[in-house]
Amino acid sequence: MPAKSADMRSVESESASGAELKVLRAIWFHNAETRAAIANVTGLSRPTIIAAIQSLRQKDLIRGERQRQGALGRDPEVISVNSEAQLGYGVDIGGSKTSAALVDLKGEILSELTLPTPKDDPRALAAGVAQLRDQLLRRIGRKTGKVTFAAIGMPGVLQEDGRVVNSGTLEGLDQVDVPSLFEDALSCAIHIENDVNMAAYGELLGSESFSRGTRVLISVGTGLGMGIVHRGEVLRGSSGHAGEISYLPLATHLDHAELRRHGAAELLASGPVFERRYHELSGKKLSATQILSAFLEDDPHAIVAVAELAHHLSRVVVSVVVTLDPEIVVMAGGLGSSPILMDPLMQEVQKLSPLPVKLELAQFGARAGLVGASTFVQRSLEKRVTQQVRGA
Repeated sequence: MPAKSADMRSVESESASGAELKVLRAIWFHNAETRAAIANVTGLSRPTIIAAIQSLRQKDLIRGERQRQGALGRDPEVISVNSEAQLGYGVDIGGSKTSAALVDLKGEILSELTLPTPKDDPRALAAGVAQLRDQLLRRIGRKTGKVTFAAIGMPGVLQEDGRVVNSGTLEGLDQVDVPSLFEDALSCAIHIENDVNMAAYGELLGSESFSRGTRVLISVGTGLGMGIVHRGEVLRGSSGHAGEISYLPLATHLDHAELRRHGAAELLASGPVFERRYHELSGKKLSATQILSAFLEDDPHAIVAVAELAHHLSRVVVSVVVTLDPEIVVMAGGLGSSPILMDPLMQEVQKLSPLPVKLELAQFGARAGLVGASTFVQRSLEKRVTQQVRGA
């Protein structure tokens, strides 16, 4: 028999990996738990399915167990994805606290924790994120090597040279190569994303119904920002600054240095400004949450502060609406996702907007960033597993 050429062996290898992918997807996405069910979904022959299952087992990507039927004959094997073959790590770094979660191949959050954010030193920040991962792994009894990918959301914009600019209260990130810092600390592949974009992943890409058209998430909290999702992808712009709505020129009477540092819109419509305005009106220092509660109790100073915030914020919303014409605007962030603010804001938006506006509150609230990081992780793990099966 003549020896097989390299080209023939390559074709056979590609054919085998293609069959493995079909079998894996049938098990993973179509819940095909038996060989017969896999055959119905894929149309592959029995020998091809048996060979693919054997190969996927060797790669630790699937599991099988006999399910007792109580009848004569061999019990059927029930096959499932080994959802912990690889684990991912989702992180949401905020100005005051960091939330993190371990995620399996199916996108299930296995464990999560929230701890204070080390603000003053990027290396301490990266070390803290690694320690948080190790705590989560100990909770579920897994080893560090199982974590193959991490998605990290943080304030600011990642530059080509690895620096993160406009990072708010997190100091020093504009002086170091941030991706390299976190790769070294975590010893796995990573992706760093703006925190509002990551929240948009959570809120706007969490279900198939959110995969079409243009939708935006506006986050109002310590700062002001926006994530844009178009046809299932987050838009970042040519330099990563798309969605920096804090710089909308809604005020010109302010100090130019402050305008460049924080942005005119953020200096009118954000949590700290809202709290400061209430203090000016009443002489009392309350948190944004407390001011909103006082608004419900007809506190006259809170009523004025909320009305002013709604007015300024409506100008932001309408600017976005007439520029992007989104299907929906989701309000997020510690202040933006408050139901108390929604009615005053909607009233102001309707006064200004020439277009109909669909405003909704964020479904996940303060957890949107972590849910987004977890969503990104699951999608990335899926791609990594596909590459593993293909032998890429």
